[in-house]
Amino acid sequence: MFLLVPTAHVASHAGAIEDMEEDVRNNPDDASAHCKLAFNYLVLLEYTKAIKTFKQAIRLDPDNTIEARTTEHTVNEFSHYGLGRTFLWMDDRNAAKEQYRILKGLDTELANTLYDMIYK
Repeated sequence: MFLLVPTAHVASHAGAIEDMEEDVRNNPDDASAHCKLAFNYLVLLEYTKAIKTFKQAIRLDPDNTIEARTTEHTVNEFSHYGLGRTFLWMDDRNAAKEQYRILKGLDTELANTLYDMIYK
């Protein structure tokens, strides 16, 4: 599966990545910072970095209580959703389905969105 991302869009994310990486270095226990960085890695097709960073965000929010900065969802919920999307873009439907199963127990709305992506 290929994703076409406009060059200007990629450039803006690439520049922001450095600031976000510094934010994570300065605040290593900030789950929301990890989640935001992971989504930006995803936009840049840096799948390995996205997966590692989403997993760290989940580890930092094991009780599913930390609200993400840019969404009404928790970091844990949004990170499982992001992992599912990443695995889909890597053509790993089984791993995406596992994230759907986890997400189903956390946030029905995000789970349904991921489900639609998996089975479209």
